[in-house]
Amino acid sequence: MKIFVATSDHSISALKPFAYLFNKFWPSKPDVVILNRGIIDKFDLPDNFSLISLGKNMGVKAWCDDLRNYFQSIEDEYFIFLQEDHFLITPFNEHTYNILLSLVNEDKVGRIALTNDRIADPYTNYKIIDGIQIIESTQTAGYRVSCQPSIWSKEYLLKYMKPGLGGPWEFETQDFYNDGYKILGLTSQYPMIVTNALKKGDYWEDWYKSYHGTEYYELDLDIIKQMEKEQII
Repeated sequence: MKIFVATSDHSISALKPFAYLFNKFWPSKPDVVILNRGIIDKFDLPDNFSLISLGKNMGVKAWCDDLRNYFQSIEDEYFIFLQEDHFLITPFNEHTYNILLSLVNEDKVGRIALTNDRIADPYTNYKIIDGIQIIESTQTAGYRVSCQPSIWSKEYLLKYMKPGLGGPWEFETQDFYNDGYKILGLTSQYPMIVTNALKKGDYWEDWYKSYHGTEYYELDLDIIKQMEKEQII
């Protein structure tokens, strides 16, 4: 499954630590496509990364327009979408990822969260596969639409990535209730644990930490020291 990562010229420097941690914790090193809202089309990245310029960055208000135009052009019906500051900080769980991947063709699955994205909002138990509990967000749960790392149905993403809508905030906070689509996830053993490393385009002091509800994770200190030594961060 293709992996698309959104960035912009303003935040593109985050790709170096993003790629380092991604390949460290996702050892099969799948192909990753960087979608840059800007004119930079070359950047020093690992061989499994490619970079596509979406053209001149017209500001955050054009975020939905730029990404929508790209996703409309691809043939993939399902794909992974995330942001450049979603730094992986724990090993990727391939077992639960494959379980979630098996659900994409079930009726009206719009999004499948790959992180602990869904546990803070109301949900019901959906099914158990190989001892792993799958949950479904209720039709009135918050953030049914989210920029957190997820498997998306293209149809569902385009439904909410509306022309002229604006940026990620508008995308995540629009009226998405009672649309009949399934938003699935896990309560544990998440495929990915990520940070939100940037705040308004700059690193915040807790860039290596992940908070969500009562759950807390952080990147190993030895890895941080190695990244500093190699001038990755």
